[in-house]
Amino acid sequence: MIASRGSARQVCCILALVLPFGLSGDGRTLAAPDSGSTARSAVGARIETDSLSTVGIDTAGTLTAADGALPVDMWRDTPRSLVDALLPRLPVGSPSPTIRRLLRRLLLTAAAVPRGDGEPGQLLDDRIWMLWRTGDTAGLRDLIGAVPAESRSARMWRLDTEARLLDGDTTAACQTAESQIDVDTDLFWQQVLGFCQALAGNADGASLTVALLAERSDHGIQPYKALIEALNSDRGSGPKITDPSPLELAMMRAAGVQPSPDAAASDDLPMLVAIARAGTFNEPLRLAAAERAVSAGLLPAQDIYTLYARLRPEKLGASARGGGRAGQGSAGISVLMREAAGGTGDRLVQAVRILDVGRQNGDWLQVTSLVLPWLQAAEPSTASPRLAEAVVPALLAQGDRQRAQSWLDRLADAAAAGDPDAAAVVRELMPLVRLAQLRQAPGGDAEWLADWLQAAGSQPDMTTGDERLLAMLQATGEAVPDRLWQRLLQGPAQMSATNIGQAFRTELARASQGGRVGETVLLALVGLGVDGPQVLSTASMEAAVESLRAVGLEVDARALAIEAVASR
Repeated sequence: MIASRGSARQVCCILALVLPFGLSGDGRTLAAPDSGSTARSAVGARIETDSLSTVGIDTAGTLTAADGALPVDMWRDTPRSLVDALLPRLPVGSPSPTIRRLLRRLLLTAAAVPRGDGEPGQLLDDRIWMLWRTGDTAGLRDLIGAVPAESRSARMWRLDTEARLLDGDTTAACQTAESQIDVDTDLFWQQVLGFCQALAGNADGASLTVALLAERSDHGIQPYKALIEALNSDRGSGPKITDPSPLELAMMRAAGVQPSPDAAASDDLPMLVAIARAGTFNEPLRLAAAERAVSAGLLPAQDIYTLYARLRPEKLGASARGGGRAGQGSAGISVLMREAAGGTGDRLVQAVRILDVGRQNGDWLQVTSLVLPWLQAAEPSTASPRLAEAVVPALLAQGDRQRAQSWLDRLADAAAAGDPDAAAVVRELMPLVRLAQLRQAPGGDAEWLADWLQAAGSQPDMTTGDERLLAMLQATGEAVPDRLWQRLLQGPAQMSATNIGQAFRTELARASQGGRVGETVLLALVGLGVDGPQVLSTASMEAAVESLRAVGLEVDARALAIEAVASR
């Protein structure tokens, strides 16, 4: 949950709770305390402060501590140049729930500005832009709403308006356009005004706006003109735009005009959500966009089940045209999803089958998002214990500890009653259970791991999966016995893998050792990339997990370790 949008007074209140400085009611900056002074946060903890001349809107944020805000001094000792360089490189569209949560917290936390030269307001502008790129239009609107109107940049006004257009809030978008058209000469506001006129049935006004735009534009406005004509005539036909802007997409949706089938290949995540939700667009296009939006955590999977159920099998191939990550390299996932959504079979069994295919394709985290509602709806059962072996890791990766615990409770009861299959699955899941710190986690020192390996009947030549498991346990604080590492020496001495770059690993270690929270999170996220837990080497994942843990982000570090083990 994030704080609601508010007035200038509200943003001052937010900052007053978390910062020893803030904005005045009229948007002016207030001086920070002198060098060496201290301040107390809302919970009474002492915060050391350096000499900062002024603090402006760049400090704005909407998260409270209860919402997961990072420390107010998260940029302490981090150069502004580093933040400016790496912020645009944050991974967007990640299937990793942990990466998405950390990214959102980084962008929405109210924090003192890092040291160094920078245009006032630019850091906030960049954060808002990254919120757009992640598809978090709700967070974007809340953060913009926390900034006094007179302090908002042109980009803030435009992104807020584009978000409203995609959300279908044309009333607010039109009101903003009317207020901005006199203060901003950008043609965008004139175009929005023309759209609003057409929506209101003012065909003559919209046509006049088109004529005025034609006089001002050097690049032509043919697609826009055609869409205005479609709105005015209500004919439902218009240009097939491959890469529409948010305004053009809103106009196509209102006019009943279909985008190009390739529109779902866009990397603009808010556009994918809007396409998926547009009831006037054809269903193969909506499904292609929805698959990607669901895997990025932007839509609930239930939103696309009806699409899967209605589409004929031959139409599902069209959904892969949008570049959906969940079906990369094959349309098999889409076909299996349709069979599960539209059929009468056991959806839990089908979901487990889909998870297996996703693992084979390297898209396991994406697929867990698609089948999560089916996993959550299934009653924990021991009728087929091997199903739990697939269900529990998926639930843990998606953060549903309660249901994972319920499955384990049933398995443990069945194992205690003498079911050998249930006992085998419980034993197999123990390392992941230990990582997640669930009730059944084995206690005591690290000798439990050696006992587990022996009980599980592991071969003397341990696998790369065992290596990843040992590394993630070690990264989260376990003392892994030397003899277990030594058993891995029987394997290859060199491995080909995707790694976090050496410069990033070096600076990540230094930042975490120095307690620089924001810098650690920023470097870790950029280093992890979009698919981090699924594709990065064990050594790189260990570096990321250890660094997050070193700066106090224990829960996030452990969640990342769970994803790294469960997805391989």
